[in-house]
Amino acid sequence: MKIVDEIQALIDKPTDPTLFPIEKKGRILVGKYSVKRSKTGYTVFNENKQLVAKLETKIAAVALAKMLNKNKTPQLEIQRLDRMIAKHTQDCVFYDQVFKTTDDRERRQDLDMKLWHARSKILDAEDKLETFIYAKRLNN
Repeated sequence: MKIVDEIQALIDKPTDPTLFPIEKKGRILVGKYSVKRSKTGYTVFNENKQLVAKLETKIAAVALAKMLNKNKTPQLEIQRLDRMIAKHTQDCVFYDQVFKTTDDRERRQDLDMKLWHARSKILDAEDKLETFIYAKRLNN
């Protein structure tokens, strides 16, 4: 019966449909903000089409737009995670290229560990950004 009550509470809970990301004409609309792809990454604009931020990853741009709509501004943390993803993505490209071109067994093992570490850092940062986008329900 507890599960039925939890499902009913979830259904009855009011949600703001304006906070659902919608893709329209090459932009992602999130409430009063929009995200647009640029040459260097993604830009976040407010409803007056004023530039709010430039980010390198789509997930960070959507997270920032979502948080700005909720009047919460963890902008520095989102930008830090964005830079972390960009840095470790570049590291992965470098390590992978060197791995493919070297024959030294020890060097390949070292590069494999560095590649694994960089990938895990990317996944960790993406998970943290997802917590800004998706509401996590805490069991009390």
